[in-house]
Amino acid sequence: MRVSTSQIYTIANIGMRNAQAAINNTSAQMASGQRVLTPADDPVAATQILQLTEQLSRLEQFNKNIDVAENKLSLEEVALKGVTSLVQGMQELAVSAGNTATLTQSEYKIMASVVDSRIKELLNLQNTKDSSGQYIFAGYQSSQAAYAEQGGGVVYQGDDGSISLQVSESVTIQATDPGRKIFEGISTSHNTFTAYDLVADNPITTFTVTNQHELDQVGGNTLYLNAAAGVLSVTDINGDPVPPVPSSITYASPTDTVDVAGISFVINDGDDIALNITPEESSILQTLTDFRDAMLSVTDSTESKAALADVVAKTLGTLDNAVTRIGEVQSEVGARLNTLDSTRNLNADSALYTEEVLGSLQGLDYAEATTRLKMQELVLSAAQQSFSKVSQLSLFNYL
Repeated sequence: MRVSTSQIYTIANIGMRNAQAAINNTSAQMASGQRVLTPADDPVAATQILQLTEQLSRLEQFNKNIDVAENKLSLEEVALKGVTSLVQGMQELAVSAGNTATLTQSEYKIMASVVDSRIKELLNLQNTKDSSGQYIFAGYQSSQAAYAEQGGGVVYQGDDGSISLQVSESVTIQATDPGRKIFEGISTSHNTFTAYDLVADNPITTFTVTNQHELDQVGGNTLYLNAAAGVLSVTDINGDPVPPVPSSITYASPTDTVDVAGISFVINDGDDIALNITPEESSILQTLTDFRDAMLSVTDSTESKAALADVVAKTLGTLDNAVTRIGEVQSEVGARLNTLDSTRNLNADSALYTEEVLGSLQGLDYAEATTRLKMQELVLSAAQQSFSKVSQLSLFNYL
């Protein structure tokens, strides 16, 4: 076979170039400490390395989410602790305010000023912000204050949402609680009612409460009142009596005033009425506001102080329920913080294992790489020397 001079040069060039490329690749591996520099070095390992690298990135993001959630929950825990302390202080003051026999109007005004300052303090606690300026009790509306003063009162501007963050592949943690869940809808230990005329198919607004204690004894229920022939029957939806309310009450026809569960109204033959009795609810702010206003308006008269005593009793009941509600939320927050701690540890273990596997796939064996580099240098040297000899072959040397 004939081999032209150009072929000799081309073959030699390719050989030396490949040998030099192998040396360069091994040198780059030794400089970086990584065995796989491009997918071509090991396609299977490259795929696994990509997956493991993405896993480490996810774990890093999960840990960032843990830090954010921990910050929000820790702030919530501190705020709730402050609210609990404030409410307990107001309970003590309400107990003192219940001593209507000895306290005077001027003393109640001093107490009212104390409550007023606590209302402002409570408003600040309910509008607690995290490090990014988000209101932690506003639900999804965290960019605006959870509570704001409007029309002489305070309204909740947030919603019922709660921010959740994924902190591991399988765990999502609730990082906030809406203010409505914590500070609103608290039972006052009293009942309220609505009345509806089933015959005329419209609500009734003329009924009045004459005995709150009797109304409170009924609990949440719907009473059905049917008047016929001077007898008013009182049952529940199943037609059964509702103790301690009498199952039947006599009245004088055509009109007479009767009392049912502490509610007074006029009854007529043929009346068919639904009396819906539900637990009364309030907020902590509204409860303290009503308490303050009652003390500001009290006089030294017996009737005025009796009315204040009722407000004090209602305030104590509501604040006691508020402390219970806040305690339940504090327990939930503590459990979430514990979950974050355990999840952080699990993420750290997972990251350590992932890095070990990644190192085994990507890490370079320097002993093997050094031996390989020496061999590649030998190959390049041999190729260069061989080309040096072959390039000097010519018939003119023998003429």
